[in-house]
Amino acid sequence: MINIVKKLFYFLIIFSITLPSFSQQINYRLTADFSIKEKNAELSSVHTGKIYYDLNTDIFVYNIYFPEKVDWVIHDTSFYTFKESVMESRVTIPKINSTNLIHLSLTASLYDYGLIESGLYKMEDVKNENNLIITTYSSIHPRLESKLGKIYISTKKGHLHGIVFLNPDGTILKKIFIEKSVIKKGLFIPTEILEITYKDNKENYKITTFDNIILNEKINENFYNYSLPYNVR
Repeated sequence: MINIVKKLFYFLIIFSITLPSFSQQINYRLTADFSIKEKNAELSSVHTGKIYYDLNTDIFVYNIYFPEKVDWVIHDTSFYTFKESVMESRVTIPKINSTNLIHLSLTASLYDYGLIESGLYKMEDVKNENNLIITTYSSIHPRLESKLGKIYISTKKGHLHGIVFLNPDGTILKKIFIEKSVIKKGLFIPTEILEITYKDNKENYKITTFDNIILNEKINENFYNYSLPYNVR
């Protein structure tokens, strides 16, 4: 019995020594330079800066340089605007960090846009078309069928290629296409994303790019642990 305990103790020591090296492979942070270009029939806009996202703190920061210096901070159900570290506004929003493409990349859930894990959708059909695997998802909640239409997701070589969102009557609401991507530390990360939104018979275009991507950064803690008002965080 004593020998068994000794062997178990020895195993736990070895495991505790090797565990940190395994944990270091877990990707929980991402920072990158970004640009967002939006255009519709009436106007166009450009924003550039850096993003910082930490899975553990659930804080997503857009540190914007242009057209003005401002921080957009998303945490839980709050969207904050900060200028020179002073909060200018806070708006209540749905929890969107978990559906962000960066979050889905870090959690390796991008291939199906996290739909199955959300518990709101089921896989309905799969077909092969023009070198793409196209999967149809539909709502599994009867009460939501009047609000949530089908979603079509296309993958290419096992990676997300595009998403089409429909409303319940089959009208296209939005399309997302992964135009460019990189593989970093085993993660598939989109670096150029085209979004086309359809509203009032008009098309609105949005192109988001990411560059100089860094995973698991050990500096810039002021962004990953952004100082938010205690009573609303």
